[in-house]
Amino acid sequence: MLTEAERQEQYNKLQEEELRCKALQEKIRAQRLMLKKMQAPQPPQPLSKGTVATNPPRNARVRTRTIPIEEISDQSEPEEEGYYRRGHPQRTPLSEELEEIQWPHRLNPAVLPQFDGESDPEEFLLKYEATIEAAGEGTACKAKAFVLALRGLAQRWYANIPP
Repeated sequence: MLTEAERQEQYNKLQEEELRCKALQEKIRAQRLMLKKMQAPQPPQPLSKGTVATNPPRNARVRTRTIPIEEISDQSEPEEEGYYRRGHPQRTPLSEELEEIQWPHRLNPAVLPQFDGESDPEEFLLKYEATIEAAGEGTACKAKAFVLALRGLAQRWYANIPP
């Protein structure tokens, strides 16, 4: 048999344990609520000037992400060697070694997937790499032909990458 002091001690321990359980239940309830809010469809937010929307993979949880795009000025650049009249650099971000590589004969640029900055970049890269590899080409060809697969804002971004 337990003495009165031992019974009181066990009772106090049980009360403490009950309080801990209630606190854990409340924490779990709050986390469930937060999870429901995160999984609920969000209304599309308008894009601010200078951002591009990206599409998530089809099976992924939807999360809006914007990528800032630098404004391209129409002001004329100083007349330096290496610039066109509109200020676009003549040089490319590719190394001299890649620039000197001959274009592969088996690669048809018309079959390359196109990326404009608004579609899913991961999906584009998977298709792009598969197309190059199906033509029997490697990494050097992937780098050299990349510019052929770009359109619009993505092409402007590529043109502004420093060499």
